[in-house]
Amino acid sequence: MTNNDWGITEAQIDLAIDQLRAGKSRPSAMRSIGFDSAALDDLMARSPELTRRVLAAEAEANGRVEDALFDSAEAGNVTAQQLWLLHRSPERWRPKPSLAAPVTPQAAAQSGEAIKLSETDNKLMRLLLDTKIDGF
Repeated sequence: MTNNDWGITEAQIDLAIDQLRAGKSRPSAMRSIGFDSAALDDLMARSPELTRRVLAAEAEANGRVEDALFDSAEAGNVTAQQLWLLHRSPERWRPKPSLAAPVTPQAAAQSGEAIKLSETDNKLMRLLLDTKIDGF
């Protein structure tokens, strides 16, 4: 029985929800029942109940991945530990930008800013400019 302008049956919607619960993306889940994701977007806009079901299915899949990530972190996977901490407590673990980021000549040229040289860099530039090399 269809209950929408798209001709999607309740059984097809249930199959798509199962696909989402299994971790498939919305476009992939809809392709599995012969429709594109625009149909799901339209149906969700009209049905708070369908929206709730879709979000619950996606949350279930995300929860399984979070659990697996946590298990990997506890087992000593450093990458999993970093990812977990960055997302669970970003204010403590997000990398802090350096106060004096180096400026490359390419970046300076693109921005139109002058490159600021240290006193040592200035001395080296003067030495290079003053040095006579045979043939140049």
